[in-house]
Amino acid sequence: SVYLDGFAAAEQLRKENPDAFHLLASTQRRYRCIDDAEGWHLEACGPVINAIHGEDGWGPVTSIRHNDLDRLPDLPPYPVQNDVSNFTTFYDELLSAHAAWDNILRRDEMRLVIDLKCGDCVLVANQRCMHGRYAFDASTYPRVVMGCYVGMDELGSKWRHSGFSFP
Repeated sequence: SVYLDGFAAAEQLRKENPDAFHLLASTQRRYRCIDDAEGWHLEACGPVINAIHGEDGWGPVTSIRHNDLDRLPDLPPYPVQNDVSNFTTFYDELLSAHAAWDNILRRDEMRLVIDLKCGDCVLVANQRCMHGRYAFDASTYPRVVMGCYVGMDELGSKWRHSGFSFP
């Protein structure tokens, strides 16, 4: 199993390529995933890097959205839509920003690789941690994945109700 701290990746992008960070933090992206067999239809909208923006520029990163499989085609921001000549520039800059982001995500030093054993359990905060796996032989290493998703609103409610602080 492979894990990556999305906040650390975002900070690395901010350090190496502030323009790419700005574009991925300021461009709204649309996501959709439909599974008729399981009976759900998820939609979301937001930047790849969600960070607090203040008078002095970008502040702390608060969440990450990264799922190339669920991302819908992008529409340029409204001012660009009024000038067709800016379309190419918008898409070229967005592709360049994603290439810089993907370059960081591919680095071995950004990844934590763990060989999970039978009975191991992993909890992942999808708003921060990216996760995946390398290929494996399922006949040698049988795998059972049980998904359980908890929304942040519900989690925060339970924590506060139990007396814990929750941001």
